[in-house]
Amino acid sequence: MDEQQVKPSQPLNLKWRLIIALHMLHFFSILEHDALRAKLGKSKDDSNQLSAFSNADFIKYFEDEFNFEGLFHRSSQLRAISASLERAGFLDRVPGGSPMFPAYWETPHLTTAAQISGLLWLSPVLGSEFIIRSFGASTIAITGTNKSTGEMSTGTGILLDSQHVLTNKHVVEDMKLAVELMSSSIADPLCTSEIAEQRILRVVKQSAHEKIDVGIIEIEPVEGEEPIDPVKGIAFRDPFWEDDTWTFGYPRVPLARDPAPLVVHKGAVVSPRVLDFFGNEFFLFSSTSRPGNSGGPIVAEDGRVVGIVTRSLEVDDGPGSAAISDSNGTRVDETTKESASTSWNGGISAAPFYAGIPTNSIEKALADMGYPNLLNVERWDLPTHNHD
Repeated sequence: MDEQQVKPSQPLNLKWRLIIALHMLHFFSILEHDALRAKLGKSKDDSNQLSAFSNADFIKYFEDEFNFEGLFHRSSQLRAISASLERAGFLDRVPGGSPMFPAYWETPHLTTAAQISGLLWLSPVLGSEFIIRSFGASTIAITGTNKSTGEMSTGTGILLDSQHVLTNKHVVEDMKLAVELMSSSIADPLCTSEIAEQRILRVVKQSAHEKIDVGIIEIEPVEGEEPIDPVKGIAFRDPFWEDDTWTFGYPRVPLARDPAPLVVHKGAVVSPRVLDFFGNEFFLFSSTSRPGNSGGPIVAEDGRVVGIVTRSLEVDDGPGSAAISDSNGTRVDETTKESASTSWNGGISAAPFYAGIPTNSIEKALADMGYPNLLNVERWDLPTHNHD
């Protein structure tokens, strides 16, 4: 028996919350109402009108469907899931239930073609743990040695499919990449365990854009293994002002054993579009970014990637001077075309700005590199068939 069933006071794990959310959408759908009414042994009233099911009805259905005992004692947890579905616009609460067991109809909702192949459209419902597990499973460490110093170095990349990893230009150009990389140790949300068995990914080819800080690593499985299967439905869009974000990466952690652990930072977009003196576009975000984060995805609360981490931007302690820190923390000084107003903070270097490459620049770079259809860009098109 599942541990979740024998310990009703224990919070439902992510896998069960995901399963319950999906079944709630099915259960409260008007299209399934007659069949489920018969299954529950409920007859129509004399007026022959449809009456919405409640969470109490859902408990009976779900316990029978999954042989899941004690769900009644988790009614507050179920209410939290149905309330999240309501806030996200997937359910409408209607009269007929009670404060403890509200009644709902499913709201016709429009999952886009870019996200339909996976479950990331449920990100606004299941929140940060779902986003972290989903993207953690598809974010890998890019390891190798720094070409300048010969020291061990790390960057980050996100799997776009079973053969391509998206990262930065400076990651693939500044490092001599290891011949073999490792898949993530984070398990996707449909796994009960949070830890995944890592797999070897052999580096076949690497390339970078001439100007934009975008690179691609082509990979293949080792002999005898199946190609890696990334999380499905990862879509890209440009950042907005209101975006809360998560950054994923593999910065080196002092005193931590190798391999470096995945580190996730919460933040927000603080400027969605900035142009540098060379005409390159990037955006600024507030979450901390350290050496090793370069190339990692920046993910919004709707489960879409808004860009990838690039170099941090700093004001040096001299007037008119700026510094860019690369993936290894090396500062590269560049003189700005306009003088900064002396140094900030009374002569002390200011905290850096953390910058990302937005989706539109990534898409342009990949097209220039010969990968015009590699990025799953959100066009807000509807799929031929919705997930229902």
